[in-house]
Amino acid sequence: MPFQSLPPAIRNTSIVGLALLVLGATAVGMPTQDFFYLLGHLSFVITFLAYAQSNLIRLRLIAVCSLVVGLVYNTYVHMNMPDGQNLWPVLLWMGVFLVQNIVNSVREVNRSLEIAVPAHERLIQASAFPRMHSRDWMAMSAAAKKSLLPKGHVVLATGAATYSLQMLVMGTALEQRSDQVPLRRRMGALWGELTWVLGEEMFNSSPCEVLITSEDAEVWEWDYAVLDRLCKGNDRLSIALKDGFVRSASFKHGLLAPRRDDQEPLLEPRRQAAPNSADAAPRETGLVGGSHSPAYAQSAAGK
Repeated sequence: MPFQSLPPAIRNTSIVGLALLVLGATAVGMPTQDFFYLLGHLSFVITFLAYAQSNLIRLRLIAVCSLVVGLVYNTYVHMNMPDGQNLWPVLLWMGVFLVQNIVNSVREVNRSLEIAVPAHERLIQASAFPRMHSRDWMAMSAAAKKSLLPKGHVVLATGAATYSLQMLVMGTALEQRSDQVPLRRRMGALWGELTWVLGEEMFNSSPCEVLITSEDAEVWEWDYAVLDRLCKGNDRLSIALKDGFVRSASFKHGLLAPRRDDQEPLLEPRRQAAPNSADAAPRETGLVGGSHSPAYAQSAAGK
């Protein structure tokens, strides 16, 4: 089996094992002083490799190796220095940096590990933010204000100011705009995302009315201040949120549906069929559509 085809964990373990074997053989064959001088150079080479990493976790782990090798070398030099001379400040600060990198490495590795998510919440996450890390999703879930709303409840009124991000997680709602066919929104539908992304000074007025149409519906809500707190220092969550916003807008405006005529706006034929009509049949949006919809499959098969 070619070496490159092995799993990354096996490849990395093999490389580390081979390096330790070569280092052990060198220690046996070289004079002690020359061997420790070699360790000194090796520590700087490893530091160079650490600084060349773009992945923070890999950088910290390699830096730990560099500090361990550097501590061994400097301890040897310290023990062989003349009386009255020492490297205690160097050893002390290298020890501090070693502890710091070990703690941060453990924290970063722990943060990168996925955690178990209840099945119903995993379905909600997949409908709105499929690329979100499970730890970030559980933090979002814990911070959400969760409300059960009855049929006929107005979630948003046209022209109303938006102060939070709202997501439909159960039931259906009707989204009515003055210039479009009504949309039947389902699990994963989002409202209020543009105000958070663009800022209240740029966009702070709902362009649509949202009305609950099912007997019961559940809506999760996050104040913008809560979203700011969750995303502070967490670019991973911020990117996943904006990816979900783009996905929601694509379903909402039919961008994931096949286009029959690239010369005309996507919604133009539908607007001509039912211009500004509140009685027109609502268009489905939500989990339907996209790369898994029958319409998309038919379109792709015809290409």
